[in-house]
Amino acid sequence: WTAAARERQDQQRKQVWQVPTPTVDGEETTAFQTVAGAADMASLVSHWGPAGVSFINADVSVATARMPIGPGIGILAGDRSASEGISFGSATLFDQVGRFGHAMVTALPALQTVQVD
Repeated sequence: WTAAARERQDQQRKQVWQVPTPTVDGEETTAFQTVAGAADMASLVSHWGPAGVSFINADVSVATARMPIGPGIGILAGDRSASEGISFGSATLFDQVGRFGHAMVTALPALQTVQVD
């Protein structure tokens, strides 16, 4: 991964490491909250291409075999398909131990393609 995100606007499969963000100030984030927050990134990694992000997620589904271990979650783009303005994308969820889940998003065209900086 690189901090210069514009350099990654290509056809390569994307992945990110998501650090949990507190849901409530002063409260420790639970593993479930971490998974739910990170699953939203499945749309970004699966819909990010040469022109930026041209679809935004309308729905996300998550399946896990276990809760994540450690402070972060990796999201690795899997598959993506689009037809007539509807798209889906999928991503594997992993932690410091290995793969533990899967996220699938359905998406609609963004009103304007989002350039990632």
